Amino acid sequence: MPVVSPRSCAALTLKRPVHSFLLSGRQNSNLWQIPHIPNMKHNPHSLTSRPALAALAVSAVGFALAAINPVFAVSPVADEKPGETAADETADETTDKPAAPELKKSEFTADQVFNRVAETLDGVDSLSCDISQTVMLSGQKFQAVGRYVQASGNRMRLEYRLFPIGALSAQDAELLALDSDAPDVSDRKVTGSLEQVSDGSVLWSKWVNGPQKQLTRRNIREIVEAVGDLPNYSAARSLQDLGVGGLQTLMSQLQVGMDFGEVREQPAGETNLLVLAGRWNQKTRQEIFGLQDASAALPDYIPDYVRVYVDAAAGLPRRIQYLKKHPNPEESKVRPVVTLDLRNIKLNETVSDDTFQFDRAADDDIKEQDLTAQVIEGIKKVATPETPAAPEQPPAAQKK
Repeated sequence: MPVVSPRSCAALTLKRPVHSFLLSGRQNSNLWQIPHIPNMKHNPHSLTSRPALAALAVSAVGFALAAINPVFAVSPVADEKPGETAADETADETTDKPAAPELKKSEFTADQVFNRVAETLDGVDSLSCDISQTVMLSGQKFQAVGRYVQASGNRMRLEYRLFPIGALSAQDAELLALDSDAPDVSDRKVTGSLEQVSDGSVLWSKWVNGPQKQLTRRNIREIVEAVGDLPNYSAARSLQDLGVGGLQTLMSQLQVGMDFGEVREQPAGETNLLVLAGRWNQKTRQEIFGLQDASAALPDYIPDYVRVYVDAAAGLPRRIQYLKKHPNPEESKVRPVVTLDLRNIKLNETVSDDTFQFDRAADDDIKEQDLTAQVIEGIKKVATPETPAAPEQPPAAQKK
């Protein structure tokens, strides 16, 4: 269930091309996380080629691919005037634009909605859902479709199928309609896959990108024990950073890391959705992105806003969407970049223990990389502030 948090965005502020990194170091804890986003302060493992780029993009790392140019559309975000609305647009400017959806102010605050979701998810023994993710970059569309299951004891399983990159078209606006059906991929060629499995002790990650394959493991228990005594860190934080914190972690970090405006209501078929629109708060901008100036623009590869769509009746997120504002500050327009849809969410259904077992024997042709030591080293570097070097003293004057 990949999406963006402050730390995962910070991990994207790299000096090298996006296709030169993947699957290294400390993992982020959210939903541009649940396919876990590596912290790029550590040595990368290369995955190149267009399929690899698609894989990266679909795991939300795609913002590092730099600026993209689909059409912007006016849309309600946290810093716009109340009452401004419009539909998301991905079609060419010359096409007819869809009518803006009717949104009305909700009686609930953003915190109340987040708390309702937390109450719904708190103490859940298991959660499963179908997921689809659409990333729009450089006039192209990246798609992944899969399933996510989590259960008590830090167990999880994510399976994604990745599809060929395609050019954006006028019909892609329909793809982002809130009442649209799950994408029909029955006849589409699969060009890659992502599988991540945790039995609570070990987290396995397997990427397949055309002819390239990569298999990594991280020993959760060793990591938790090794970083348990670090200042400014905790065992719970290490589990979150490994990406086994689940949907609860994502929602919690969105609530803490962003400022949200008025909640609005939007119908989607027979469902009433509560729409939360937010932007990174100043603490996040300073501590994560290193921006002291409140008016400073974020880099092109980091989203400015998020929209969270919550099913009002079920108290569960239906969509999480990241957006980038227009480069012209006088234009009150945004464009969708990453859209994550969660469908058919089931709570507390019986899940077989076999779901959380990774079949290592089936992949004996892939060389395994154990990243446990790298993760521990990376966490220690992040959690232990560096002591600034003492200023160099001038040499003592020689006596004459």
